[in-house]
Amino acid sequence: MIDSSLQSASLLAALMFLPLVKKRVYELFLSTHIACSVTIVYAIWQHTRHGSGRLWAFPIAFIAVFALSAIARLLRIIFRNIVIGKDAVRLTLSPQKGNVACLTLRLPRPWVVRAGERVSIGVPHVGIFYILQSHPFMITWWESDTRGRATSISILCRPRSGFTRRLVERVEPNRECGAWVDGPFGPSSIDLASSNAVIDFGHVLMVSTGIGIAAQIPYIKEILDGHHQGRVRTRKISLVWQVDQAGDWESARNWLQALVEQDNGYMLSVTVFDQLHSASEDRRIGRNGKIHIHSGVVDWEERLDAEIADRIGMLLVTGDHSRIILHELSS
Repeated sequence: MIDSSLQSASLLAALMFLPLVKKRVYELFLSTHIACSVTIVYAIWQHTRHGSGRLWAFPIAFIAVFALSAIARLLRIIFRNIVIGKDAVRLTLSPQKGNVACLTLRLPRPWVVRAGERVSIGVPHVGIFYILQSHPFMITWWESDTRGRATSISILCRPRSGFTRRLVERVEPNRECGAWVDGPFGPSSIDLASSNAVIDFGHVLMVSTGIGIAAQIPYIKEILDGHHQGRVRTRKISLVWQVDQAGDWESARNWLQALVEQDNGYMLSVTVFDQLHSASEDRRIGRNGKIHIHSGVVDWEERLDAEIADRIGMLLVTGDHSRIILHELSS
């Protein structure tokens, strides 16, 4: 009994540290998490089955809840991926420069996408051990039908290891293959019913570096959509993007140009700093030159001072929290 208690305590401690490796090695995190959970349930069963009372009912209840949640997830996946008379989910991988990939999924059952939503994607073609395994991704872009429901979603990622690396290596570029999707998961940080929502700020400054632009694009798209429908208070969006690696600009260029084309209210300005190019290449592109490309590195304090001087209403700053940008802006 002591061994079981010690084993359970050790595994509970291990579960607390697992999130530290989740972002780096997702597959290892998932496998270890499941193994620890199963072992804990077994240890609790061993600890309670010979005791007095009905303590053994607790692990039984846990197993029942787990089984019901697994069935619910399976039904959700079937609902999202299978529609009678339509093809299943199809995935197209488009390689970009700088080891960046764009994943586009054609959806048989559309839904209204909200900024900040993510989905889990499984691609059987990746390998036999990945047939039932999925990987979470944030939705970067979507194309909608006349009812505002997404008929396809796009995801921007930089393959590192595990699932994403195998995906790029084994899926033939620019050709459709079978996939399955689970989700969407959220909720969005933009809540039309919340008084503290992003859309309640008159001026939104978005700062991003590298592939982190993928997290900002859906919010710009949703604010512009809301502006056309008269649902937002935002009157100015300023995006400042520091390009880190080769291929960053190319990966998001078409989406940024689509956003400035969508901006009929002239509320969006995009400033890109590309340290990979010389000063002689500073230029303006897009509709009415709304995308201004500079060389060099961003002076974040200078940019914040400029935005404060020209702000419209309350100013909200959003950015990549994994770096020290916001710390520099507030110092």
